[in-house]
Amino acid sequence: QAELALGNAAADAREAKARADDAEKIAGSVQKSAAATRAEADKTFADVTGLAREVDDMMKQLQNAEKELKRKQADAEQDMKMAGEASQAAQEAEDNARKAKNSVNSLLTVINDLLDQLGR
Repeated sequence: QAELALGNAAADAREAKARADDAEKIAGSVQKSAAATRAEADKTFADVTGLAREVDDMMKQLQNAEKELKRKQADAEQDMKMAGEASQAAQEAEDNARKAKNSVNSLLTVINDLLDQLGR
Protein backbone atom coordinates (compact mmCIF):
# COMPACT_ATOMS: atom_id res chain seq x y z
CA GLN A 1 0.00 0.00 0.00
CA ALA A 2 2.93 2.32 0.68
CA GLU A 3 4.25 1.56 -2.79
CA LEU A 4 0.89 2.45 -4.28
CA ALA A 5 0.83 5.70 -2.31
CA LEU A 6 4.39 6.48 -3.43
CA GLY A 7 3.44 5.68 -7.03
CA ASN A 8 0.45 7.97 -6.83
CA ALA A 9 2.54 10.68 -5.21
CA ALA A 10 5.15 10.33 -7.96
CA ALA A 11 2.43 10.57 -10.63
CA ASP A 12 0.97 13.60 -8.92
CA ALA A 13 4.42 15.18 -8.75
CA ARG A 14 5.02 14.53 -12.48
CA GLU A 15 1.62 16.02 -13.31
CA ALA A 16 2.33 19.03 -11.12
CA LYS A 17 5.74 19.47 -12.77
CA ALA A 18 4.14 19.23 -16.24
CA ARG A 19 1.57 21.84 -15.23
CA ALA A 20 4.30 24.05 -13.78
CA ASP A 21 6.28 23.70 -17.03
CA ASP A 22 3.15 24.63 -19.01
CA ALA A 23 2.53 27.60 -16.71
CA GLU A 24 6.16 28.68 -17.14
CA LYS A 25 5.83 28.46 -20.96
CA ILE A 26 2.60 30.48 -20.84
CA ALA A 27 4.20 33.05 -18.54
CA GLY A 28 7.19 33.32 -20.89
CA SER A 29 4.88 33.77 -23.88
CA VAL A 30 2.85 36.42 -22.03
CA GLN A 31 6.08 38.17 -21.04
CA LYS A 32 7.30 38.19 -24.66
CA SER A 33 3.93 39.45 -25.83
CA ALA A 34 3.96 42.17 -23.17
CA ALA A 35 7.48 43.18 -24.20
CA ALA A 36 6.43 43.35 -27.85
CA THR A 37 3.34 45.38 -26.93
CA ARG A 38 5.51 47.73 -24.85
CA ALA A 39 7.95 48.15 -27.74
CA GLU A 40 5.06 48.91 -30.11
CA ALA A 41 3.62 51.38 -27.61
CA ASP A 42 7.01 53.08 -27.25
CA LYS A 43 7.33 53.33 -31.04
CA THR A 44 3.80 54.70 -31.36
CA PHE A 45 4.52 57.25 -28.62
CA ALA A 46 7.72 58.30 -30.38
CA ASP A 47 5.85 58.62 -33.69
CA VAL A 48 3.06 60.66 -32.11
CA THR A 49 5.59 62.87 -30.34
CA GLY A 50 7.39 63.44 -33.63
CA LEU A 51 4.11 64.31 -35.36
CA ALA A 52 3.23 66.70 -32.54
CA ARG A 53 6.57 68.47 -33.03
CA GLU A 54 5.96 68.68 -36.78
CA VAL A 55 2.48 70.11 -36.21
CA ASP A 56 3.91 72.62 -33.73
CA ASP A 57 6.57 73.65 -36.26
CA MET A 58 3.92 73.99 -38.97
CA MET A 59 1.77 76.14 -36.67
CA LYS A 60 4.76 78.40 -35.96
CA GLN A 61 5.44 78.68 -39.69
CA LEU A 62 1.79 79.50 -40.30
CA GLN A 63 1.82 82.17 -37.60
CA ASN A 64 4.99 83.66 -39.08
CA ALA A 65 3.42 83.62 -42.55
CA GLU A 66 0.30 85.34 -41.18
CA LYS A 67 2.46 88.03 -39.54
CA GLU A 68 4.37 88.51 -42.79
CA LEU A 69 1.10 88.74 -44.73
CA LYS A 70 -0.25 91.37 -42.32
CA ARG A 71 3.00 93.32 -42.62
CA LYS A 72 2.83 93.17 -46.41
CA GLN A 73 -0.82 94.20 -46.36
CA ALA A 74 0.06 97.18 -44.18
CA ASP A 75 2.92 98.05 -46.57
CA ALA A 76 0.55 97.75 -49.54
CA GLU A 77 -2.02 99.97 -47.83
CA GLN A 78 0.70 102.54 -47.11
CA ASP A 79 1.86 102.33 -50.74
CA MET A 80 -1.73 102.83 -51.92
CA LYS A 81 -2.09 105.84 -49.64
CA MET A 82 1.17 107.31 -50.91
CA ALA A 83 0.15 106.61 -54.52
CA GLY A 84 -3.17 108.38 -53.90
CA GLU A 85 -1.37 111.34 -52.38
CA ALA A 86 1.08 111.42 -55.29
CA SER A 87 -1.80 111.26 -57.76
CA GLN A 88 -3.54 114.10 -55.96
CA ALA A 89 -0.33 116.13 -55.93
CA ALA A 90 0.14 115.46 -59.67
CA GLN A 91 -3.46 116.57 -60.32
CA GLU A 92 -2.88 119.74 -58.32
CA ALA A 93 0.36 120.38 -60.22
CA GLU A 94 -1.49 119.89 -63.51
CA ASP A 95 -4.23 122.28 -62.38
CA ASN A 96 -1.61 124.84 -61.32
CA ALA A 97 0.19 124.46 -64.67
CA ARG A 98 -3.10 124.96 -66.52
CA LYS A 99 -3.83 128.10 -64.46
CA ALA A 100 -0.31 129.39 -65.12
CA LYS A 101 -0.71 128.73 -68.85
CA ASN A 102 -4.04 130.56 -68.87
CA SER A 103 -2.49 133.47 -66.98
CA VAL A 104 0.43 133.61 -69.43
CA ASN A 105 -1.99 133.46 -72.39
CA SER A 106 -4.08 136.23 -70.86
CA LEU A 107 -0.95 138.30 -70.27
CA LEU A 108 0.21 137.70 -73.86
CA THR A 109 -3.19 138.80 -75.11
CA VAL A 110 -2.93 141.99 -73.06
CA ILE A 111 0.62 142.62 -74.33
CA ASN A 112 -0.44 141.98 -77.95
CA ASP A 113 -3.38 144.32 -77.52
CA LEU A 114 -1.06 146.99 -76.12
CA LEU A 115 1.39 146.48 -78.97
CA ASP A 116 -1.43 146.75 -81.48
CA GLN A 117 -2.57 149.98 -79.86
CA LEU A 118 0.98 151.32 -79.86
CA GLY A 119 1.39 150.35 -83.49
CA ARG A 120 -1.55 152.39 -84.57
